[in-house]
Amino acid sequence: MNVVKSYPDGVFCWVDFNTSDGGGARAFYTGLFGWEAVDVPGETGPIYTLFQMGGKNVAGLNSMVEPGAPAAWASYVKHSDVDGVAARATAAGANLIFPPMD
Repeated sequence: MNVVKSYPDGVFCWVDFNTSDGGGARAFYTGLFGWEAVDVPGETGPIYTLFQMGGKNVAGLNSMVEPGAPAAWASYVKHSDVDGVAARATAAGANLIFPPMD
């Protein structure tokens, strides 16, 4: 497996799956890809699951989604000035769902 050590600005760098059925998603993706699932305290809720392959993080799972909300993958883009990007986006009319995260 290729291990990326750093990402240039503007490149997708992380994905996670958001669902109200964390147990179902965990069983599906661990079975489909052979990923291991490790629960950790999360920034946006009490539990966040890291999917790992060969001991390396490959994706995340957030199961603290309101029941009935649609399940969705979220993609994250790396930038060295995330606060500046967020400020420019909101100045252009964007609505932030979450504040910038390092």
